[in-house]
Amino acid sequence: RNTDNIITPDSYVLGIGDKISIALWGYSELDVIEEINKEGYIKPEGMTRINLKGVTLGRAKGLLRSRFANYYRFGQGQFLVTIYYPRTINVNIVGEVIHPRSFTFPAINTAFNALAAAGGPSDIGSVRNIKIIRPGGKVRELDVYEFLLDPTISQDYYLQDNDVIFVGVSDKLVSIQGPVKRPFIYELKANEELKDLVKYAGGLSPN
Repeated sequence: RNTDNIITPDSYVLGIGDKISIALWGYSELDVIEEINKEGYIKPEGMTRINLKGVTLGRAKGLLRSRFANYYRFGQGQFLVTIYYPRTINVNIVGEVIHPRSFTFPAINTAFNALAAAGGPSDIGSVRNIKIIRPGGKVRELDVYEFLLDPTISQDYYLQDNDVIFVGVSDKLVSIQGPVKRPFIYELKANEELKDLVKYAGGLSPN
């Protein structure tokens, strides 16, 4: 489907199967849709190949502007690159989540979207000990608390095809009550202590 209503951030990492809309106007006019092929590049008509696999959308915009400027004439604000149709990926979510299973969805979704689709961690599932296991064995850790303190980091957790998200069992649970802004039970990492707990609880109340 067309994704005109979805704003794709510049941090989105391009991959095989992504369809890119390229439009330019002014002295020249062009409106094309190019798909990144299995070799990881596009080859617009009359131009040399442009490798885009693994490149962020932000970098791709600058690269494409530079390459197209060798063949077409257009002004500063007369060149536009958007994601027309994001590729689909398969992600396996396992461990302590409500609905562990495989999901297929557009690659524009982040690991946080995938966790939400799985119903989130179970009652004993960790929100601090979440691992993104990439094909080949590379592992990246995800901490939901970091996201709650800075929601913009979600754009750093785009997924790749056949990634595995593993949610472990929560370990160090501590309850905090009294004059803090968000009294609750929080999960701490092994090296975290009271000052970290107070921070997650929103800090001390005015009293």
